[in-house]
Amino acid sequence: MPLGKDIVSSTATGRDRISALPDDTIHHVLGFLSADQAVRTSLLAREWRHHWKYLHSLRITLPSPSVLETVEELNSLMRGLLLDQCAHLNVCSISDDYGDWELDDEEVDRWIRHAVCARHARVLTVNLGCQVSGEPLISRYLLILKLYNVVVEDTILDFKSCTSLEYLEIAYCEIYATKISSQSVKRMRIIESYFLRMDLRCRISAPNTVSLLLDDVRGTNPLFQSMPLLQTAFLRLDYHHASACNRSDYLASCGMCEECTAKGGCMLLGCLSTAAHLELIAPMAKFTDLRCCPTFRKLKTLMLDDWCMSADLRALICILQHCPILEKLTVQLYVGYEHLMVSEESSHAVMQFSTIPKHLCVVEIKYLEVDERVNKILKIFGTFDIKVNINQARSTCSSYNFLFQF
Repeated sequence: MPLGKDIVSSTATGRDRISALPDDTIHHVLGFLSADQAVRTSLLAREWRHHWKYLHSLRITLPSPSVLETVEELNSLMRGLLLDQCAHLNVCSISDDYGDWELDDEEVDRWIRHAVCARHARVLTVNLGCQVSGEPLISRYLLILKLYNVVVEDTILDFKSCTSLEYLEIAYCEIYATKISSQSVKRMRIIESYFLRMDLRCRISAPNTVSLLLDDVRGTNPLFQSMPLLQTAFLRLDYHHASACNRSDYLASCGMCEECTAKGGCMLLGCLSTAAHLELIAPMAKFTDLRCCPTFRKLKTLMLDDWCMSADLRALICILQHCPILEKLTVQLYVGYEHLMVSEESSHAVMQFSTIPKHLCVVEIKYLEVDERVNKILKIFGTFDIKVNINQARSTCSSYNFLFQF
């Protein structure tokens, strides 16, 4: 074949067709390599000596401590990788897959700020077992930020000076910061992280957020401020306990503990009131006062769990009253919460409840084991001639499913 002859001819004559490619193409291809692999290409030929310095994608995995003996050697290596870069970075990833390094927090701060401020990284991923703190980042280029396995302190989560930031993901972190704020973020994900300030709750202010996911958030539940553009939200809050809020510090309650009086409205429900799709999984939550429950004027699909099945169904009735265009309701029931049994009196009260959303056409029950709660829900909604679907989950883990894509 002609192509085969071409390759044989190129090999026989010693011509290097890859080196003949435009520099931008070579830099793009090298960007798919890890940083150490890209640097090794400098040994291929004289003209390859500096190609790695012009990468637009820099993916750094810290070497094993068996390769470098001291943190000083690691810091020197990292300074060389980052400071010698001559091009703006589309993607920068810094991770410690071994987790054996005792990293210098100040050095890590320099790495991050150099990538963001000097090399104008558009996508930054930091996966390091260390502390990330200090003053807010400043960048008009940063679009996506992902923080994994770090301890977050001070005001570094204040992104008022990152005017292009649209996607924020915080996972497996310990958060001591008292504020997460951004005027530009549209998608926010906080996963399996601890809010650890006991004296002052973390406020989340992101008014342009369209999609919000809080999955297995523990510690002191954060306080949300208004999200008028919110469309889709998934919240699975602390399974183990809902800690009490300090009502004296705020005009509204957190809505997650028995002590709440809901003066001024529930901050949790208030920030979710513009969503069209909402999943609220809060196994130990106690929405004790829903008199100030907001109206969910855009909500079409809603998923709740056992907390809405309290003896008088107060929370479920109130939320349904405030969802005028709700089309589908899903109730997830777990083993061990059978004590939240609906009484005959409350069932009768619901059946007399004539202001159920007129658009509600489907109620779905997800359960692990059949108990009396399933029959009660069937009886209640059957009165309104609403279709009820019953689905049995295989395990506790599989019962936590996202109904909506983020």
